[in-house]
Amino acid sequence: MSYKSFYHIIICCFFFFSCHSKKYCCKKEFTKIKIIYTEDYCGGAAPPDALLAELATPKILKNKEIEVFVSNDIESKPLKVFADTSGTITLPSLKANTIYINLYTPIAFYKDAEKNDNQFYKCYKKFIKDNLIVINLEEKQNDFSVNTLIKCNSCLPPAP
Repeated sequence: MSYKSFYHIIICCFFFFSCHSKKYCCKKEFTKIKIIYTEDYCGGAAPPDALLAELATPKILKNKEIEVFVSNDIESKPLKVFADTSGTITLPSLKANTIYINLYTPIAFYKDAEKNDNQFYKCYKKFIKDNLIVINLEEKQNDFSVNTLIKCNSCLPPAP
C-alpha cells in the first residue's frame, strides 16, 4: 500500500468521524417555554363582570418581545426573545441553572426616569424584580409551560 493511499484513508476517516461526532455529540439543545397568562384589572371604576371574566380567561402570550435574564439582576444585559404565535419562546442552551423572565416594560425604558424621578425608578425596579418568572433549568426538561398573572404596576398612580 502506498503512502498516498494510506494518507487518503486517514483523511477520509478523520472527516467521517468529525462529521459523525458533530451530528450526534455536539448538537444544540433548545429550551421551549410556553407562557399562559391572566390579567389583573387596573382601571379605577368598577368594571363590568364581562371584562373581569375576560381578564381572568387564560391567554397565550404571543407576538411579543420579552427579556430573559440569567440572574435576577434586571439591570444586566438580557437575552431578548420573541414569543411566537403559539405563545412559545425558544431559548438556546444557556449556562445557567435558573432563568428569570420579565413580561413587563423593560427597566431600560425608564432609565431616564432614574435621573428625573428616582423614586419611581426604584419602585418600578422592585416591581419587576418581584414579578419575574423564575424557571429552574436543572430539571433537564426541554419544554416548560408557565401560568402567570400580569399584575397592575403599583408604581403608577391609580386610574380614575
